[in-house]
Amino acid sequence: MVLARCRRCGKVFNKVIEKDLCPACLEEEEEEFQKVKTFFREHPRARLDEASRETGVDKKTIMQFLKDGRLQLVPHQGEVPEESLFCERCGKPIPQGRLCEECKKKVSLLISQSLKEGLNSSPSFYFKDVIEKKLEKR
Repeated sequence: MVLARCRRCGKVFNKVIEKDLCPACLEEEEEEFQKVKTFFREHPRARLDEASRETGVDKKTIMQFLKDGRLQLVPHQGEVPEESLFCERCGKPIPQGRLCEECKKKVSLLISQSLKEGLNSSPSFYFKDVIEKKLEKR
């Protein structure tokens, strides 16, 4: 049994999935997601602040749906909206998630190379340092 504290309401609960939400907040978040998803289907050119205002769902929650890959931004005529997501590695605007496709490929390659070299067998292994060292060499 794994106990966790809900990141929304602060209650302690038995964690059975990877989300840090209690069952009640998880259900509430799913309802919010469905509201936002329905709104964007009906208003595909709507902006984030408009979606938040019309659905009653906080902007931060909508941005988290984007980071989780549950929603995707569609830029209008090449513009980069103010509330865009940016790759956490290189800073390029991205439609969803945390990394752009190019950085996903690079990180995946670095991981596979590190696994081949057996660097993950050391108990003191710190992956971030290994990635940074490999990137400096390139």
